[in-house]
Amino acid sequence: MTDSGTAANADIAVRTRDGAEERLIVDAKFIGFLIFLLSWVLVLRAPTFLVSAIDWDEGLYVLIASQWLSGHPPYTTVFEIKPIGIFAIFAAALGVLGDSIASIRFITVAFVYLTSVVLLLLAKRLFRSEVAGVVAAISFPVLTLGLQGLSSNTELFFIFFNALGLLFLVVSTSNPELDRRKTLLYALAAGLSFGAAVQIKYIVAVEIALFIAYFVLARYRSVRDAPTVLAILAIGGALPSILAIGYLWAQDVLGLFLESNFDANKRYLATGSAQDIWIGFIHSLEDWFKWSWVTVAAIVFLRFRAWRARNAEPILVFLLLWIVVGFAEAGLTLKFYKHYYLVTLPPLCLLLAHASARFHAAVGHRRILIFALAAALGFPVARTIEKSYVPWISAYLEKGDVNVTIARYLKGQISPQDHIYVVNGQPIIYFLAGAQLPTRYVFPPLIISEPISRVANVDYPGEVERILDKAPRAVLIRDDNEGNTRVNEIRARLQRDYAVGTTIADTVVYIRKPRNDR
Repeated sequence: MTDSGTAANADIAVRTRDGAEERLIVDAKFIGFLIFLLSWVLVLRAPTFLVSAIDWDEGLYVLIASQWLSGHPPYTTVFEIKPIGIFAIFAAALGVLGDSIASIRFITVAFVYLTSVVLLLLAKRLFRSEVAGVVAAISFPVLTLGLQGLSSNTELFFIFFNALGLLFLVVSTSNPELDRRKTLLYALAAGLSFGAAVQIKYIVAVEIALFIAYFVLARYRSVRDAPTVLAILAIGGALPSILAIGYLWAQDVLGLFLESNFDANKRYLATGSAQDIWIGFIHSLEDWFKWSWVTVAAIVFLRFRAWRARNAEPILVFLLLWIVVGFAEAGLTLKFYKHYYLVTLPPLCLLLAHASARFHAAVGHRRILIFALAAALGFPVARTIEKSYVPWISAYLEKGDVNVTIARYLKGQISPQDHIYVVNGQPIIYFLAGAQLPTRYVFPPLIISEPISRVANVDYPGEVERILDKAPRAVLIRDDNEGNTRVNEIRARLQRDYAVGTTIADTVVYIRKPRNDR
């Protein structure tokens, strides 16, 4: 193993006649690693294909994407408080790969893989090291197994566009060999990529601000040219939002978009007491350290062993700032969900890559390096297998996918024109059963949780009345043993017109009685 591939190239030069053939061999090695990396990501995430719903959020995005493909623009049939980027990605996956959950799993694998490739290129450019590139690439898909990264959450998608934009920005601002035209083209590409990230989740703008401040304002090769680059970045960054707003305006849903993304978000940020915020903050930090502590220990160990190594550039300052900004971004909404902290993983992977490259260059003990990396990456894999994959596989072998089983039963009871109502279960059941939606508020807490229903200004009694007026053919209630008052009220209202059709796992399926049986 060499730090920059110089020795390998020299060996190739001895055995080849011309530079073109040498370049071909080097490229073949790179392509081989890319194929290995894709296999690595697929193997790590393969068990996710056994599960139709890992959390409620991804099921909601699937529903919006499916409705969009059926002619219903976002926000019209399903309420959400995010921009349209994630829905567009899911709609593209369903439209191109097929109308199934497997398509969503594949597109998630693709984005994790592409992000790993971007981190490979970014690490090689920032650290001038092949070792760093390899470590960054293989560590990212491992670390995304935790912090709710198995689900197709928005973070896994905007992280790719954000990292890609950073790569373009680094090329644009730090390569003296680029002519002015190419510099501006890379800046435009960076802006477009950043703009796409913002259209998936607005909060990513915090990281983007750091990237631009550090690489344009602090490290740009010519202060005179910086204003032009900033202008190009702004133009590129604005284009995705302009296109999205233009589409929504043309579809006459701009008002719904503004209400969902701004008014409702303001109400969402206001939910939660000071005690809830503090408890959420403490628990989220605990979750992050429980997941990442071995990786952090490996970074410290490798850096300590290579403390005499001279850094090629003060990039560590940027990486540490990136992690700090990632934590700030994760806590800005005061909700502290685990998947918010996925944004801290790219800089963490790059720190591990940097430490590995410096250790390899200064110390050169290959076995020690491999041991440290095996510990840093083996711990998350082992934890995922124990906490998630073994239970998933065992449940699948014992009783299959429960949501799929419920949907299969419903398909035998309903027609495509029938409504169903999932009171407190997974929204993905609507998609799997091919049923009509009885309400825009298919995310269960918007109806059954008093604080969350305030986010969408849902009139709980009136909305339940409107749902039941549509005479849903089936109503599903999961026995969650939480004693939710609203769930119990809905269950009581079913007694006259519905009978228990079946119970699957913890879900009771009520079927509407024939008229003469009521």
